[in-house]
Amino acid sequence: MTFRLFGNSGSYKHYQDDGVDFEYENGQYNLYQVTVTTDGEASVTLTNNGFAPVYKYIYLELPNKKLTFEYDEKK
Repeated sequence: MTFRLFGNSGSYKHYQDDGVDFEYENGQYNLYQVTVTTDGEASVTLTNNGFAPVYKYIYLELPNKKLTFEYDEKK
């Protein structure tokens, strides 16, 4: 999964589930918080890990650099 930032800062919540059933109601979903501050600090935090698999790699493309975040596939 790749997120691109156009500008100096921003935040985004990305939701992931299986798209098939209603198990998200039981917490079976992943929620990622993507944040880039005005001073260039960047983070991708998995705030809810209820669905397997998680993205193995998340790429964050900023105007001046590309960052890679790696996640363990285990719940």
